[in-house]
Amino acid sequence: MLPFDADCVPPYMKDYLASLHAKGRRESTIKRYFYDLNDVAAWMRVVKGDDSFFVYERLTTDEVQSYFDFLTNERAYSMRTLKRVLTVAKQMEQFYVERNKLSYNRAKQVQLHQEEITPFETLDFVSDQELAQLKDIITSEEGLTENQQKYRHLLMERNLSIFTLLAQYGLTLQEITSIKMRHINFVHHELAVYSNGQRSRILPLTKADHQLLYSYWENIPSPVRPALYSGDAFFVAFDYQRGTYRWVYSDHAPKPLTEIAVQKMMRLEVERGGLRKGISAQHLRRTCILKQLQAGEAYETVQSWFGFKTPLSLNRFIAYLEQEQLQSVDTKKATTPF
Repeated sequence: MLPFDADCVPPYMKDYLASLHAKGRRESTIKRYFYDLNDVAAWMRVVKGDDSFFVYERLTTDEVQSYFDFLTNERAYSMRTLKRVLTVAKQMEQFYVERNKLSYNRAKQVQLHQEEITPFETLDFVSDQELAQLKDIITSEEGLTENQQKYRHLLMERNLSIFTLLAQYGLTLQEITSIKMRHINFVHHELAVYSNGQRSRILPLTKADHQLLYSYWENIPSPVRPALYSGDAFFVAFDYQRGTYRWVYSDHAPKPLTEIAVQKMMRLEVERGGLRKGISAQHLRRTCILKQLQAGEAYETVQSWFGFKTPLSLNRFIAYLEQEQLQSVDTKKATTPF
């Protein structure tokens, strides 16, 4: 028996946690493993549609790698945190390898990348044309199934609101899924942004963007609509089978949209729009940061707007802009007649 309730994770994960308890591992350690594994299960449900052992044992090495790429690129986990999560994954994999339920330890093949030391390239950003294409596809029914078209009117403004906060305001996935109703001031057109549970900044919303967010909220059916000024999540998950937004009866509140669900939504919209593979929420945030720097905004202003703790976070963007300027000068020299 575990010293805490772990019923929300699949049985095979719970069995592994129970083995740690049997070995005398501290409760705090087991809880840390529990939270990491619960996150893996949530990712499986979104990406694979199921978190059963049948699906888990059939994950490829590339799919396991993609989970850690998600933690690196979308959640911006530190290398220390990535190594911790990878250790948990390796140990559970080995647990089932030793019981002949897995043929090999896939997590041992995972490569962790320190993005901070890698210079930006053009493909790390999104062009104006790609942004326009993505916005157009989000507001269209092109390529949708008949069932998806039936409920598109309920989701279009939600998805467009998420796109807008990523591309025009540069929020992170974690910040978007952390938005509560009490964080939005519809009267003063302001959004309080919280990162890791603490308020990092207040952003003014344009009139058009304020109207978009308000319209999304107002059009949610009243029985499942997040309550004004409450701790309800602003962005809510949708149930296609029932044709409405999800509700958690035990919490008496709408079901929050998760980071992984937003990632999946973005990937599907990118595919539907015929855009290059790999464009993600992180690409939109990076592009928003780059545009402010290109517009000549002071570094201190950009740092404050995007919630960076130190100006060092802008160094890669500044280095990219300087490289672009050098290339532009070299191109002009090469095309200037003597």
